[in-house]
This record gives sequence, structure tokens and C-alpha cells, in this order.
Amino acid sequence: MTRGEAKQLVCGLVTEKQGCKILDLILPYYSHPGAEEHTIDSLVNELVEEDRLIEIEYVLPGMLYRIKSFLLPAGTDVTVNDPIKNRGA
Repeated sequence: MTRGEAKQLVCGLVTEKQGCKILDLILPYYSHPGAEEHTIDSLVNELVEEDRLIEIEYVLPGMLYRIKSFLLPAGTDVTVNDPIKNRGA
């Protein structure tokens, strides 16, 4: 599998799932022959840099030591509604 094919596979999986965590990609990605030639982390980083995926990073309260992320297909509109910040408005 070429690197371009691997990137296309990752983009397709994220689109098919309508967004997901990287963990949710591991099994479907590595089930394809030749996928082990490319690490999913490096592919996702490149796809985000190329604006082919959106990665939302967040930290949950009480878990400040851990950055979590969620992937979305490129072109997705994202709105963050924070009721705590909007109370005083």
C-alpha cells in the first residue's frame, strides 16, 4: 500500500464513521493488507497538516494531564457551545 493509498483509506474511514477517535480507526485500518507499512498516527498528523482532516483536541475537567482528540472529515462546520461561558451574556 502506498502512503497516498493509506492516507485515502484513513480519510475514507473518518468520513464513513462521520468522525471518530484515532482509537476507532486502528482495527479497520490495520485490517487492510499493507497498512502496517504506515503508522496511523503519522498519517493522521500529515492529513491534518494538509487540511484533509480536522482534529479537535480537548482536555476534560479533572484530566488536565491528558489531551484527547476527535477527527472529522475536512469541510465539517464546527460550533462550540459552552453554557458556562454563555451564562453571563
